Amino acid sequence: MKRALSLVLCLLLLLPAALPTHAANESIACNTQEWAVLKLVNIERMRRNIAPLTMTVSVQQAAQKRCEELLILVAHKRPNGKDCFTVLDDYRIDAQVAGENVAAGQRDAEQVVNAWMNSSGHRENILNGDFVHMGTGYLPGTLSTEYISYWSQLFVTAECTQRDFRVLNAENLVVPLGTSIEDMNLTAEVTCSVHGLSILPVITKMCIGYNPDQPGTQTVQVSYRGQYTNIKVTVGEIGDEIIRKADGNMGNFTPVLNYYYLYADVSENAWYYDDVYLAEIYDLMRGVSNVRFNQEGTLTVAQALMMAARVRSIYMGGTGKIGQDGERWYTKAYVYCVEQGIINEWEFAGADGKPKVERAATRAEMAYILGKSLPEKELMQIRQVDRIPDIRETDRYGHEIYALYRAGVLRGKDGTGRFGAEDAVLRAEAAAILIRLVLPARRDG
Repeated sequence: MKRALSLVLCLLLLLPAALPTHAANESIACNTQEWAVLKLVNIERMRRNIAPLTMTVSVQQAAQKRCEELLILVAHKRPNGKDCFTVLDDYRIDAQVAGENVAAGQRDAEQVVNAWMNSSGHRENILNGDFVHMGTGYLPGTLSTEYISYWSQLFVTAECTQRDFRVLNAENLVVPLGTSIEDMNLTAEVTCSVHGLSILPVITKMCIGYNPDQPGTQTVQVSYRGQYTNIKVTVGEIGDEIIRKADGNMGNFTPVLNYYYLYADVSENAWYYDDVYLAEIYDLMRGVSNVRFNQEGTLTVAQALMMAARVRSIYMGGTGKIGQDGERWYTKAYVYCVEQGIINEWEFAGADGKPKVERAATRAEMAYILGKSLPEKELMQIRQVDRIPDIRETDRYGHEIYALYRAGVLRGKDGTGRFGAEDAVLRAEAAAILIRLVLPARRDG
């Protein structure tokens, strides 16, 4: 078996060593970051007229296993000292050609794929036309690990032939004008003669006959390795109305309420007085009752997620009304944040895979969650910040914290500029950060 190895560590490239769960079928599971890696890799391949890769049950499981092992040892050797490709034997994967890329320290799928594409060895694996399938693993770091994230890719091929190509859940598609194929988040399924059920994201280069700016019903041909299927997409028309894709806009943040409650525990002389009432008028944060704000109370992860969901919803032209029904009061906000890519489903989950968010949030967690509720273009740098005394930019959540400092959203806790990453977040602090986030005029230059 021919084998190819490539390794990325932290945000430095070394010489090569040689999406709730997203699933089209319950037996092929990947988180949102892993699915995004597959989509970005296929975009890079198809730009160069190289066939896209698919994800299979066993290859995906093997890649996730390798990612788990990276938390112990970031290398092309497994923690037991064996070669990395012995994982293929563990999952009974037939492979004539195989390759591996690993990485640690990148904040998201886009950054890790960019790092790999800018390194010749890793790029060679990604663009190798012999490969047919790819599994990808992603895990966030923990307080006990060296890096903030861990990534793996496994590439394989054998005597693979494909059949039964189709696009899933593509009946009666209606999308706003300006919606790209990627925005539709379509998944295609195909059966490999060697590796069985395979899935891949549908991307623009796989499609013929789609015009995102032409209203009406369009027949779109989707292809994969010589197989074709057609789907119908209605663009922009719902009844007699033409619907256009909404773009995010900071101008969407406007006062909602024409009144506010006078909280007995918020003094007019308090530094956070204006922020508390602005947060209420903009319908982003309320008191614990009509007479009490509880400024010294601590913010939970669930409450931070609800705030982030409201911010993203309003920014995208929505109402910010995130329902509180479901298994828990925060369920809809949690799901919305996962769907919007603000968090991924593993980051705040317990060992049972369920969200563990009713605990106090740290200042670092709050910065991470709120910082990702807006795109980076809305966090323009207005001050120079090269160093925060108690946190490095490469630390877990460091990228988001530094971005918010530079945008004037975050301030230090004292005269030294110390952030206090592991400290709890007071509700008064949360209100101030929230208002500086959505109202750029209140940010500190």
